Amino acid sequence: MEILTLPPVLRPVEVAELLAEQPNIRLRGRAEWEAGHLPSVKNIPVGYLTDHLEEIPRDKPVVVHCQSGARSAIAASLLGARGLTNVVNLTGGFADWQKDGHPVERGVAAEELVESR
Repeated sequence: MEILTLPPVLRPVEVAELLAEQPNIRLRGRAEWEAGHLPSVKNIPVGYLTDHLEEIPRDKPVVVHCQSGARSAIAASLLGARGLTNVVNLTGGFADWQKDGHPVERGVAAEELVESR
């Protein structure tokens, strides 16, 4: 029997400490993304994540996050199953990030938003 190892989770304050130096992947749809997101992150909707695995660094921590933490938990597990051991999930998602008063960007730049290949 194989034991499933879940990726670690971090609270917003812990992610804020990593944000300036680590890659982050946002897992939101376009409307959610435009309404607000963490600064300087790339958006890859969870449905397209496996199409963009080569874009995800393997040599430093990668924080995944969504609105509530549910989709990012799925994404973190999916990435772990694909061999990425450097993934952490932002527990509470963007909702807790924003509630805790961390910086938020609004709008979208074309290079930030991945739709599909």
